[in-house]
Amino acid sequence: MVKSWWGALNLGISQLSSCGTRLDWSSTTHVKPTQEMSLIISDSFTLNSALGDPKGLCNSPMCATCWPKDCSELPAGSPSGIYIIQPTGLHQLVVYCEMNVTDGGWTVIQRNRYNTEITWAESWSTYKYGFGNVQTDYWLGTEYIYQIAKQKVYQVKFVIWDATNATKFADYNLFSVEDMSQGYRLRLGTYTGTAGDAMTSTSSSYVHDNMKFSAKDQDQDTYSGNCASNYGGGWWYSACYSVRLNVKGAITWGIDHVTPDMLSYCARCDYPERGWKQAIGFGVTVEPWLCSLYEVSIQLYIYIYIYIYLFL
Repeated sequence: MVKSWWGALNLGISQLSSCGTRLDWSSTTHVKPTQEMSLIISDSFTLNSALGDPKGLCNSPMCATCWPKDCSELPAGSPSGIYIIQPTGLHQLVVYCEMNVTDGGWTVIQRNRYNTEITWAESWSTYKYGFGNVQTDYWLGTEYIYQIAKQKVYQVKFVIWDATNATKFADYNLFSVEDMSQGYRLRLGTYTGTAGDAMTSTSSSYVHDNMKFSAKDQDQDTYSGNCASNYGGGWWYSACYSVRLNVKGAITWGIDHVTPDMLSYCARCDYPERGWKQAIGFGVTVEPWLCSLYEVSIQLYIYIYIYIYLFL
């Protein structure tokens, strides 16, 4: 894997036989979050020069058409793995492409497994430029999520699975993020899925759709306090949440409100026969949804949205 990461990504480029080829890095050095985590391929100059760009900036006609703009532009049949993409008007980014879910082509923008090493309690600038390890757990970066999502019409898929690989999902048929001047405000479309609509259908105090992004040092929520500081990680908070995914430990999906009484209740939940260490349950009608979810992993994908009429 990448060793010194975004500011000096000095290995792996020589392993590319052609653009769109999957990177295969064997090292698993954990990535230390820094503002330099911009996913810039600093050693791409040699490769780009070979493609006709002497300055290594990937601006030549030959090179500009080389890198996919997102994972949906990878060739059919490509395996899941780490790839280089280049969104319109931006430098190259290293991302994980999920090619085995719903016909493939999904750009993974977040992954948080139950045994993650990441604390997620990072600053605004760290969330802006991304942190983590693309082979394990990471946040791509709010700026880069915005830059990717403005290119096309996208949908988003939230995939939640437990230690036994029991999986639930939530799809929203539209996904966009506004620019930094608008607080990276989140816009979502219509929900379908099996996990329940926890992002758009909850009460106005805890909804996430149409909310600005907040971090511990950049409070843009609608709460009198600071949700990101109080609850462990940056997110599109209102006051405060029904979904909490950028957090170390128990994630939350589908409750309207968290109170100390609920957290006390969570400590008493135990459903080992259903694969969870503690509280479990999918769907707001299930009582254990009062608890956060333990030994649960989450992954967020975005994909270009193809309207149904195109298939008729």
